[in-house]
Amino acid sequence: MKTLAHSMALVGRQALQGAVRQRLKYDFAKKWEERSPRDLFHSVALTVRDHLVDGLLATESQYLEEDAKRLYYLSIEFLIGRSLTNNLMNLGLMEIYREALAEIGVDFGEIEAEESDAGLGNGGLGRLAPCYP
Repeated sequence: MKTLAHSMALVGRQALQGAVRQRLKYDFAKKWEERSPRDLFHSVALTVRDHLVDGLLATESQYLEEDAKRLYYLSIEFLIGRSLTNNLMNLGLMEIYREALAEIGVDFGEIEAEESDAGLGNGGLGRLAPCYP
C-alpha cells in the first residue's frame, strides 16, 4: 500500500510549491512578492487540508462499502496544540513540506509560528463550568 508521503515524493516538491503559490494567488488574491507570513501560513494550511480531505473521502467510501460500524467520542479536556504541524507529521509529509518551502525561500519555522495555539484550557474550572446552569 502506498503512503501519502510516498505519493507526494513521486509528485514532487515543485507541485507542492505550485499548490502553495496557487492558493496564495487564488484564495487570497496576493502576489508572491506581497505575501505576509500569515497569508503564507493559510496557503500552506489549505494545501495540507487538501491531503486530509482526500484521505477522509477515501476512508468514508471504504466504510460505506464495508458497512463498518463506527463509534464517536468527543472530549475537549485536553489541549490539542497546533494543527498544521501535527497534521503534517501524521501524514508523513513534514520533511517534504520543509524541503519544498526551503527551495522557494520560506522558513517553515516562520509558518509554524503563525499558528495560534488552541487555547481551550485545561484547568478544573474550565471543565466544571458547563456543569452549572
